[in-house]
Amino acid sequence: MIEMKRNIKRFFMTKRGLLLLAGITALFSSCEKMPDEYPPEPQLYYTTKLKHHIKLSDTAAFARIELRFTDGDGNIARDASSLTNEIYLRDSRDTVTSRDYTHALPMPYIDASQRPKKGGLEGRITLNLRRQFFPLDSLHSALGGDTMYWHIYIKDEANNKSNWIQTDTIYISL
Repeated sequence: MIEMKRNIKRFFMTKRGLLLLAGITALFSSCEKMPDEYPPEPQLYYTTKLKHHIKLSDTAAFARIELRFTDGDGNIARDASSLTNEIYLRDSRDTVTSRDYTHALPMPYIDASQRPKKGGLEGRITLNLRRQFFPLDSLHSALGGDTMYWHIYIKDEANNKSNWIQTDTIYISL
């Protein structure tokens, strides 16, 4: 009887040992990082989780817009001396501008040491838009406020245009 208990215990210990070894092997094999493949056109994702209310009487007021982007050929923000506009914003209230953007901003430079050796580029952009980006016309000034949102896209050095994203509603008050 004692011998049988030892054999059963040995069997479960061996089975547990094999299961533990198999689990550790599966864990390490699933952690292997594969190179990311992205399309050559930049892709833009809206990641802001904040509600925005811009009070124009507050001189320190701003809206923080957080974005994530990918670029398959990595040809974006490579020149530190370039002031080329690569971030484009269109005010949802703008119905008169003939261009597809209201504001154009330069993309922050990404140093070569921060870029992957091969494969696509992935990064984050944070735009802190001060109250100057939220003007009110005379009607909405009289009404005491307005609502709007931004349409945003980016371009890489080959002039590949990303998808458009739309921010959440931004509330503007005096």
